[in-house]
Amino acid sequence: MHRYLIFLFVLFCIIIIGYSQEKSDELGSKIIFKELNDSLNSYSQITIHQDEYIKNLVLNHIEQNKKIRGIPGYRINIFFDSGFDRNGIDARTRARAVKDTFNNYFPHITSYLKYETPNYKVYVGDFRTKTDATKVLKALEYYYPKAFIVNDRIDYMRIY
Repeated sequence: MHRYLIFLFVLFCIIIIGYSQEKSDELGSKIIFKELNDSLNSYSQITIHQDEYIKNLVLNHIEQNKKIRGIPGYRINIFFDSGFDRNGIDARTRARAVKDTFNNYFPHITSYLKYETPNYKVYVGDFRTKTDATKVLKALEYYYPKAFIVNDRIDYMRIY
């Protein structure tokens, strides 16, 4: 009897979780509070009182996340420097040259030139996993022996 009750409870929880996952409001977020108010039988009802400030905080959080471009991932840093070299060439010019050279030899890998005070940096690739980045890093080590993997926000993958 005890096992039967546990089985029914687990089954009930799975059904409720699956049902609540399907319901969403115009923002695409779960509306569990509405689900709790819609009683399954006429004998019970749950009322939730919450400050409007909480709802505004959640909506603000959703809007802020929409503004963030990309997803967490990895890139390979093949160049970073600041200032001038022995020949008087500034870091920005050298970074552009490294990026252009990379694009000529590896046109299928995207490259990015970024300025993060005080360094100009050249990143390559958009890798979802560190394993993928490591594979490409091994192939690039001959040409860029000081290259290393960095965490970065990467562009969404293209689906063809």
